[in-house]
Amino acid sequence: MVEYMLKKISGIIGLILLSIVMYIFMEVQVTIDSPNTDKPIIKEEEVNEVSEWITIPTYDGANEVTHPKILYFKDGFNGYKYWMVATPYENNDTYLENPSVVVSNDGTNFIEPKGIKNPISGYPSIKKNDTYYSDPFILYYKDHFELFYRKTGSIENGKYISNGYNYLYHMESINGIKWFSKKIILRNDSYERYMSPSVIKTRNLYKIWYTNYDCNMKYIESNDLKKFNKPLDVKIKNFDKGVWHSEIQYKDGKYYLIFMTRNNYLYYTESKNGINFDEPKLINTNLDELKGTYNYIYKTTFILRGNGIELYIPYKVNGRWKMYHKVMTLDNFYKELNN
Repeated sequence: MVEYMLKKISGIIGLILLSIVMYIFMEVQVTIDSPNTDKPIIKEEEVNEVSEWITIPTYDGANEVTHPKILYFKDGFNGYKYWMVATPYENNDTYLENPSVVVSNDGTNFIEPKGIKNPISGYPSIKKNDTYYSDPFILYYKDHFELFYRKTGSIENGKYISNGYNYLYHMESINGIKWFSKKIILRNDSYERYMSPSVIKTRNLYKIWYTNYDCNMKYIESNDLKKFNKPLDVKIKNFDKGVWHSEIQYKDGKYYLIFMTRNNYLYYTESKNGINFDEPKLINTNLDELKGTYNYIYKTTFILRGNGIELYIPYKVNGRWKMYHKVMTLDNFYKELNN
């Protein structure tokens, strides 16, 4: 009986040892096949390169917009993968330049989401005057959207201000349809102007970049959108042409900046700290099909996704605003920059 029990125990121990050996072998195989064993192997989404004109619908029916900001949700949000805020701008009519939201599932065909009431900002005044909204920026943090945009004018409380006044507004939404809590977060400052804001929110810290009328890019931050630090100068290596409108995003430990100059050139650059940026590279916005036309670009928005980049570039062509949509692999994007 004892001998039988010893044989059985020996067999069990043998099985355990064999399992351990096989486990170690499998681990070694995984290590050999996958050098980054601390990260799961995720198949990148295929990048289908696209160059096309698209239509962005507007509440006034003209379908001319400028100053877009796009968000992408891989698994969709409230039924849509793409959420864009932009401002209608037919004939450069500032009274129409009010932040509005459109959505899409393919990045090409946009519609107004059901239930939306555009413009989500409302109008800057009851009657048309020199007051206008502009420069919207939208972000999604944890469980809600946040919208930032400017209000500008030259007369306030009956008093004319030679360089105009500028305020930065803020709104929120849970579903992207109903917007609430409209408030002023930055009041008029004759030196700042708050043009083309970009906002990154992390752990309840708002990081905000904007440009003043001297084309100097600035950075401020706040925990509560009530108190802000003193503006810091953003520096771009070997570049003195000034920044007019821009967009900053943060991904994988880097800040990515695409900006335009006052004379309508578009640039790309990167930074590790969001303050000191590398020497920028020119993005080619010349299109063969536009030769012989009078055209210029405006503030561009973009999506960095996997090994691709998606650009939305507003062009004004012979007096009409159009939206150009371009999708590229990052390899091809960087090759174009270097050429």
